[in-house]
Amino acid sequence: MTVYPLFDDQGPIVSVLGVTLDITRQKEAEHAVRVSERRYRRLVEMSPDAVVIHSQGRIVLTNRAAADLVGATDPKDLLGRSLMDFVHPEYVEAVKDHIERTVSGQRVPFMEQKILRLDGTEAEVEVAGAPFVFKGRE
Repeated sequence: MTVYPLFDDQGPIVSVLGVTLDITRQKEAEHAVRVSERRYRRLVEMSPDAVVIHSQGRIVLTNRAAADLVGATDPKDLLGRSLMDFVHPEYVEAVKDHIERTVSGQRVPFMEQKILRLDGTEAEVEVAGAPFVFKGRE
């Protein structure tokens, strides 16, 4: 902490307090997170398998394979949508349970289920999940 007096023609008028914090490590950590996020984003985008990342039930990242699977023109068309919009009604409770168990850290095997495409048709899929941190949120 440093205190500097300010002067005018008649002498000191006020003291100014300056505080400096070294945020180098914080900036380095933020940069590492951005690099890691770009790396994961590329892996998701390049995957031949449909990948959907959701947070609090809303889709936050997906890839071309997932868009093709549900009949979307662009992966961005799925962002913000509820994950459950694509779950066949027969599987809603099983999917909710699967998500809860996955988030709680349990190892959950692949699950066969049906999904709904945007045109209302069904597709049979095999789904696995894993906890994932995206933009600092699990």
